[in-house]
Amino acid sequence: KTSDIDFASFTNGLTYYYGHTGFSIIRYEVISKKKNENEKAGEREDEEKMNRDIREKVYTIHLVNANPNAEVIKEEETKDYFTYTDVKSPGKKGTLLAHAYTKITYKNIYPNIDLAYRFTEDKGLQYSFVLHPGADLNQIRMETGTGYKNVVHAVGKLLSESPFGLITHTAPIAYIEKNQKKLNCAFESDNRKISFVASSLSINETWIIDPWVITPSFPNSNVGYDVDYDNAGNVYVSTGT
Repeated sequence: KTSDIDFASFTNGLTYYYGHTGFSIIRYEVISKKKNENEKAGEREDEEKMNRDIREKVYTIHLVNANPNAEVIKEEETKDYFTYTDVKSPGKKGTLLAHAYTKITYKNIYPNIDLAYRFTEDKGLQYSFVLHPGADLNQIRMETGTGYKNVVHAVGKLLSESPFGLITHTAPIAYIEKNQKKLNCAFESDNRKISFVASSLSINETWIIDPWVITPSFPNSNVGYDVDYDNAGNVYVSTGT
């Protein structure tokens, strides 16, 4: 996982975590345990969940040498929100309210470079690097987890191995912000390392690179492994796939 987590999103049976050092995509799997052979016939266990393990399969994009103090800007607040138990409140009966946004920007994640995450239900995750005048494209360096390789496809997309299937980063579209003029830009990868190469760039312009991340989809199941409530009487059930 990334070493810091600021935000999370959920879709297609996957959980996304975002932070200053990159993002992670996690698939939670519920694995049934083998019953104890010494268990008496007909004996009922206290809780059925004692016969299950929840395992994580993690895909991580790590931003090499990213600014851990980058300013976070939250935009496009949605009507949705989340509540969590306040473990520091008396008797752990308090509730924390978390608002939801469709766009999160890390200002100066690299010098003169911003990183914006945009999440939609239909297309998934888009991450955009915004390069302001004076930015150095070579500063953007990413790495995937140990043991998982990346390959740049002939059509420009990046195919990235993960423990739960192949992940595709669409071919990057690069353009100048003020006039939408397209620029030549492509992924470059060496095993786990990922970067961008581009031509005909002007250090005096603001320009944007914006790939999309396409992941495998997993059907939801009827497995629930956490239940909570808030002070307004709402009940929340956390489910897995």
